[in-house]
Amino acid sequence: PRPHRPALPPHEALELLSTLVGSRADAALVRAFVEAVAIYPVGSLVRLLGAGGEVVRGGPPARPSVRLPWGPDGAPVVPATVVRLAERPTVFIDAYGF
Repeated sequence: PRPHRPALPPHEALELLSTLVGSRADAALVRAFVEAVAIYPVGSLVRLLGAGGEVVRGGPPARPSVRLPWGPDGAPVVPATVVRLAERPTVFIDAYGF
């Protein structure tokens, strides 16, 4: 959190960082940072497709694999589905660490 605004979710922070390339940040430095730091570390709780899930494998920035053990209504889903966001370009994480 900053004094003038709440903390940004990881994907929004990455987006903000990318807007600074060229004017206030070096492109190579930003690229190295993004490659070195997991935006959604394994074990992070996230929400996508209206359901809660857990990051089970990294991938491209903001595109990890997520296990969805709960449905949109919060009920357990057996067996849990794994969504590979790198293969689903229209699906996005909409909440982090809930």
